[in-house]
Amino acid sequence: MEWKSQPEDYDYQQELARAAFADMLHDSERNKMYYEGLKAAIALKRSQSQPVHVLDIGTGTGLLSMMAAKIGADSITAIEEFLPMANRAEKIIRDNGFQGQIKLVRKRSTSVQVGPGLDMDERANILVTEVFDTELIGEGAISTFNHAHDYLLTEDCLVIPHSGRVFAQVVSSDLCSKWNGLHDIGQDFIKVPEEHRGSGAKTLALHDLQLSQMSQMDAKKGHFKALSDPIPIFNFDFGRLTKQAVPSRRQAVSKFALKTKLKCDAIFMWWDLTFDPQSQIVLSCAPDWAKDGDIKQMAWRDHWMQAIYYPISSPAPAEHMYLISNHDEYSYWFDVSVAKPNEIPVAMPDPQPGIHLAVSRTRLGQLNDQEYNAKLTNAVRSIIAKQDSESNSKDLKVFVLSEQSLLPLIVAKILNKKGKVICFELNEQFRHVLNGVSKENDLKDTLEIRKDIENYCDITAEVIKEDIDVIFAEPSFGISLLPWHNLFYWYMLKTIKTASTKVIMSKKAIIWGCPVTFDHLWKIRAPLNIVEGFDLSHFDEVIMNACNISDAEVEPEPLWEYPCRAEAEPKPIMTFDLTQDIEVQNSIAKFANLNLKKRGSGMVFWMQWFLTEEDIVNTGPVKDVIIGQHIDWNMHHKQGVHFFVEKSEDVKINDVEVEVKFKQGELAFNFSVL
Repeated sequence: MEWKSQPEDYDYQQELARAAFADMLHDSERNKMYYEGLKAAIALKRSQSQPVHVLDIGTGTGLLSMMAAKIGADSITAIEEFLPMANRAEKIIRDNGFQGQIKLVRKRSTSVQVGPGLDMDERANILVTEVFDTELIGEGAISTFNHAHDYLLTEDCLVIPHSGRVFAQVVSSDLCSKWNGLHDIGQDFIKVPEEHRGSGAKTLALHDLQLSQMSQMDAKKGHFKALSDPIPIFNFDFGRLTKQAVPSRRQAVSKFALKTKLKCDAIFMWWDLTFDPQSQIVLSCAPDWAKDGDIKQMAWRDHWMQAIYYPISSPAPAEHMYLISNHDEYSYWFDVSVAKPNEIPVAMPDPQPGIHLAVSRTRLGQLNDQEYNAKLTNAVRSIIAKQDSESNSKDLKVFVLSEQSLLPLIVAKILNKKGKVICFELNEQFRHVLNGVSKENDLKDTLEIRKDIENYCDITAEVIKEDIDVIFAEPSFGISLLPWHNLFYWYMLKTIKTASTKVIMSKKAIIWGCPVTFDHLWKIRAPLNIVEGFDLSHFDEVIMNACNISDAEVEPEPLWEYPCRAEAEPKPIMTFDLTQDIEVQNSIAKFANLNLKKRGSGMVFWMQWFLTEEDIVNTGPVKDVIIGQHIDWNMHHKQGVHFFVEKSEDVKINDVEVEVKFKQGELAFNFSVL
């Protein structure tokens, strides 16, 4: 693997590209609510015979400031600290004819000064701002609003939005528990000690996703069972309607009646915002299945999703329980308890080291996927049985070539002390997990977990200094983002494969592709053009250029969260024979007679790994793909996505040609559309 040189302005372009990594400005519901909230606030100030001075913190493209200018504010100060975006806002404001009405200040709001000849001549009496994230407060909203009230706003100011409510729902979910800590492998096959079962519970790291794609459990299927109704846990008074500062630390204890006596595995969280002085304009980030009766249809958005949190403890179910909700200036943490409110400690738990520091939630789900582990187990068992019969039960020396993997435990268990299993695990936290599970299952005599490579590897020759009979791999490596990044395994094979090596697993890999139409995901890369009557084409031009410079042709996405419809039968794009030496490969696949619209369409890619000819791991669809229908995706893997981006919705694609080149460990994609 080699370093690749990038243009001198690569970091700058990447920062710009990240500014478009959301659908925020495609969120028409959000835009309209800000517009209506501004109209209502300005009208109220006019009815009170007051001049209107608007402050826009974090103006971005300048959209909210231009709304205020079009409505007729007397003065507008737009603040933007991120200089590349401030430069874009300046031109967008000028292109739309508002340069004389909006003053752009390139500072953090906490550095803005008020007074004659300073950043603001006087305090503003209307604040409009969007400083929210999936957690509502994770971008520093509390300190931003408090500082603005103390130093930049009048006492009788109006704030848009003026308040937010946070909701939580307690659920039982086997899927969520798989994202939180290790489960046993198989039925009494490998037991996981208690200390590793919920070791991710005390982390404050956010687990954000599209909860609308998780379904409530019925008799046959589903992802979770609600143990409580949605519970309002915190109100954030951003407009200081109560004349009090927004608290930076609180605890709320909410009693709830358990709907069904199941173990609490997770807490779902979302929030809403109120935009107008009359509290009639409310934006909800609730998942579809939790929508209020007054909300006819939930808007899709990726910049504000929902989040899953994991309780610190797991008490036995009781008829009545308490949800304990905490927040500081940026984060939330939760617990459930049967204790009385006056017995519940206020102290914040410290995050605990554990498996969550070693692997992602997606990878944890994969490690706990029983169907996946069954395939690994079956493949290992068949290979070892065959080697036993061919070598007259000679002790085998086995090497497991995967990172943050439970495969070494599976191999050691099946080998059953008739040989030696060697693996390298460089991650200290995961090595601790492997050692703990190994001890619990009496595998210490069979499994050798090494933490350094230098003592066992001839670095100059790049080979392991010992003979290996069998090499096993899932394969999985921490560096992998896209499905085919795990082909790193192919490169690593040559460092450990010796003349005595008889078998390797995995033996073959295939990249598959399929043209699709996304329901919504296309919005994260699509140009904006006109938003609420304002021309943002300059933003499009700069951002799309930055994306072309800094972004790959194919990017990873967990497609189970982002529905898409198949537009053709999937095709194998490229096949790799992992038993052979690495060679440069080229492949061209053509999908014809598609009649796609560019906006909303793209290509998706995934891998098939052949552990053996019979045991195949598919990182893509979990059911047969049917043209015109939504694809059901593997929830424990990310897939590769390429978007066909075009300003016009009317441009049709009849044919798609995908050319793939494999060289030096990378796949180079080239897409031709006709």
